[in-house]
Amino acid sequence: HVYWSCKMTQGIGASAAKAIGDNHEKFGMLCGGQTNDAKEMDLYNNKIGRDLAINQKGVDCNKGAKEAVNSGVVKVIDRVPSSVPSKTSSSAPSKRDSASPSI
Repeated sequence: HVYWSCKMTQGIGASAAKAIGDNHEKFGMLCGGQTNDAKEMDLYNNKIGRDLAINQKGVDCNKGAKEAVNSGVVKVIDRVPSSVPSKTSSSAPSKRDSASPSI
């Protein structure tokens, strides 16, 4: 979400990027069964991405998003809801699940 919002802000401006990101989350709540916690996390992380593009003109959004994750700026939900299928066959969390949240 940080990367996506940063790239959209660079390409179409902050207002349009916010509108698209907000609508994406509304759709997730209405049709996709997204939890309120996940929606709030995504909206917050979308703002981090927009702010990154606004405050650092020409920023590399990939690098900026990774830095935001590594510095703890982004919001992360520590657990994956049981309705989301696991990417691994074991019940143990993968390295990616515990160390690198989706950005």
